[in-house]
Amino acid sequence: VDVHPSQQSTPTASCNGHCSCHGSAMSLDEPGQSCWRLSVALALRKRPVDARSSTTALQRRLTALDLTLIGVGASVGAGIFVITGVVAQPTGPAVCFSFLLAGISSIFSALCYAELSARIPVSGSVYLYAFVAFGEFVALLIGLNVLVDYHVGAALNIASCALYLQKTLLLMFPHIELPSTQVISILLVLLLTCILSFGVESGLKRVNGLLVFGKVGIVLLVIIVGCTKVDAANLSPVFPHGVGPVLSMSAICSFSFIGFGTITNAAEECIDPHRDLPGHHRWVH
Repeated sequence: VDVHPSQQSTPTASCNGHCSCHGSAMSLDEPGQSCWRLSVALALRKRPVDARSSTTALQRRLTALDLTLIGVGASVGAGIFVITGVVAQPTGPAVCFSFLLAGISSIFSALCYAELSARIPVSGSVYLYAFVAFGEFVALLIGLNVLVDYHVGAALNIASCALYLQKTLLLMFPHIELPSTQVISILLVLLLTCILSFGVESGLKRVNGLLVFGKVGIVLLVIIVGCTKVDAANLSPVFPHGVGPVLSMSAICSFSFIGFGTITNAAEECIDPHRDLPGHHRWVH
């Protein structure tokens, strides 16, 4: 619509120069500007902390002991039984320093998780924390990163478990014919899915408790038996390839300290998250 020059008045105090009454040029640019402003507003919108609901569809059944077992179960797994051998190849005896560096950095992350999980005791973990602090776009990027992290971690755990199970059965029954590790992995995933479908009380708590005690027992058995097989000659040189591999492999070792993320995901099912979550972040690490 053409506007007569006499009708193009100066901006008023009410419109502040941002409406379409200041000429056809501004009218043509307004749709694009509106879409851009809307996109930025949606990307930067934050979830208020007060918006968390006191009522939840998930029943709060996890106790302090259950949270500890979940954190230990997430940490004591492929990160110890599989990654240790992978990291030890380039680092040699200095593999302990790689785990030490990864553990120190994970302590600071665990303390942050402890504070945030107590303030926002709702399922969502780091995605929800980023949504509250930085906005939806940053939360989306972090959420995608977390999805990749959990998928890769689950695939590594299932693959290693299937490989160990196949080798154990072949040692016990040398003449038995077993399917490939890929088939065993799929069967294990289906089995775990069925267990979780029974719920927290009947599935997660009982099965996870048995698995945690079994894994801790295996770790203690390896330590006790390994102490009788120590050869001091294997400890020299301590840094066979220098300090570089020790620093780089510490990033891979951090995979062994992901228990705090799993605990925060269970915040909405914790009976007393304000009391139990911060304490068990520190206890697990």
